[in-house]
Amino acid sequence: MRSRCLSRSMARPFSVQTNDINKREESKMKKAIVIDLKDNVATLLADVDANDVVHVMMGDKTNETKVQESIQFGHKFAMKTINKGQNVVKYGEVIGQATQDIGEGQHVHVHNVESLRGRGDLA
Repeated sequence: MRSRCLSRSMARPFSVQTNDINKREESKMKKAIVIDLKDNVATLLADVDANDVVHVMMGDKTNETKVQESIQFGHKFAMKTINKGQNVVKYGEVIGQATQDIGEGQHVHVHNVESLRGRGDLA
């Protein structure tokens, strides 16, 4: 009878441990979000290192993209190649124009995008 109690008590902690492992693994996943399906950039929800695989949430779908460089939380990376002169789209809106070719997984920021808003020279 005593051995039955041990086997039952051992089964429960194992399943809890398995769930804990799954939660820990999920929390280690690097994640990003795409707000609108027209977007060609994703916004990071955690700092990432070069060659990290990022799980990109797009509505009810999740894609994976490997980032090419270290990028900080809250910054953007290209979901696909953005050619020089092509619009950069976030929130379904044009937020700027690429000043150089930006490869998939590369950081998208002021060093390779220029704003098209509030510029008197484009009025």
